[in-house]
Amino acid sequence: MRVAWIPFLLACLFAGLPPRGAPSRAAEAARDDLRDQAEALMARAREACDLQAKGNPAFRLRAQVRLLGLREGPLEGSYLWIWSDPGRWRIEIHLGQYQELAVGAPDKVWRRRTVPAQPYRLYQLEQLLGLTSRLYLDPQERVVEVGERDWQGVRRNYVQTQMKGGGREFWFDPASGAPVREKHDSLEDISAFEYSDYVAFGQKSFPRSLRLIQFGKPAVEVGVEELAVIPEPSPHLFNPPENATLWPRCGRTEPPRALKTPSPSYPERARRARAAGVARAYVVVGPDGKIHYSSVVRTPGEDFSAAIQKTLRKWRFQPAMCRGVPVDFSMFVEFTFHTVPVR
Repeated sequence: MRVAWIPFLLACLFAGLPPRGAPSRAAEAARDDLRDQAEALMARAREACDLQAKGNPAFRLRAQVRLLGLREGPLEGSYLWIWSDPGRWRIEIHLGQYQELAVGAPDKVWRRRTVPAQPYRLYQLEQLLGLTSRLYLDPQERVVEVGERDWQGVRRNYVQTQMKGGGREFWFDPASGAPVREKHDSLEDISAFEYSDYVAFGQKSFPRSLRLIQFGKPAVEVGVEELAVIPEPSPHLFNPPENATLWPRCGRTEPPRALKTPSPSYPERARRARAAGVARAYVVVGPDGKIHYSSVVRTPGEDFSAAIQKTLRKWRFQPAMCRGVPVDFSMFVEFTFHTVPVR
């Protein structure tokens, strides 16, 4: 009889417990609280340095730009941003022979470049200057720590997250809430964004020094020379530029769909050397579904780069769509080369 009661007693004891492997209510509550704390720090950071927030005055931002780590040596140029409101702005970029002019309207952008698609380094520049655009948590991103950590000898508010493909770390100034550093692992191979020397702009602030770190070394540097309130800009600044391409604007672009993406052949010299590894490339898929620009940003060797570039010219996609219109789409692709027997 005693033995017969044991299963019944055990069933009563464990009836209220969650299944093995399922998080407890306390663990779920702690996880949700951690995410709320992280989102609060990010919201405060966006509020601190969002120059385009509703009600902000028109402004002009002038900056010097340096692109580093290029084969031909550093490239220097200028960046000009004139902003009236979210539906009226103008950006001019001059870097060596590269020039770009973009004029924004409420639902479209006119863009004129000296090359058909956005080069990789200009993509990095755009990412660096868009510091508030990354201060959001992805639904699949898990917050693993919120607290305080030192950065450059100063105690900062700190957030660490993880998700498939890598994680991110953020440091925020505790007094102003502004971001000072973002470090992450991702396909872009950008090690970190760093922001310093903030200058007040009304109720907001903006860094005068911005750096993008790639593979542990500075790749893009921006020095803001002027950030000033201006009278309402002349309307002619926002007229469609001559010979510019018109692109629609949308909150969410539908990504391209692969139709034909053959794998690159294994380079003979690399095969004989038994070389292997992971390569990553930045590509721009054009409105015609072809690769309009590509740059191999990480490779086990130059032989692999040549093989990848040759293959990318054969790739075809159903183009990205924005409100029913095919548009350019920038993305990263990864190739894994395994060692193969030498014949």
